[in-house]
Amino acid sequence: LARSAGVIEEKIGDDGRAAAQYELALRSNPNCQEAVQPLARIYFKHQRWEQAEPLYRKFVAALSDETDPETASEVYYQQGRVLEGLGRDAEALEAYRKAVRIKGDYVEPLQARSELLARRREWENALEAEKELLAGQVGRDPEP
Repeated sequence: LARSAGVIEEKIGDDGRAAAQYELALRSNPNCQEAVQPLARIYFKHQRWEQAEPLYRKFVAALSDETDPETASEVYYQQGRVLEGLGRDAEALEAYRKAVRIKGDYVEPLQARSELLARRREWENALEAEKELLAGQVGRDPEP
């Protein structure tokens, strides 16, 4: 089921049908990572935070020391976005911290953390986050 969902998602481009197939795969095997990861991405893409959150919990739980740092950092960043979308700011901030801890120059979680702190009016923390963001950008080539 997960394979057929992948074909539907990648070849046909129908996220709705693919999501339905991934959901069926998860009903038959709740820990099927071949379904958890792509379904989480589909929910993330469509900002279906309530449905994405438990999948990201599973996704994070499946991370290991062998997981590529780029992938692990991206998963924590996306989990942070999901948690922020649900209004769970403290958990989102922690997910952003984990993403940066794994990959220190990853700009998106640094920026998301800074913006979230500013919205919460945590000015000192937001300023520190901005400093981290700027430090991460030093020495980078400007985008064309």
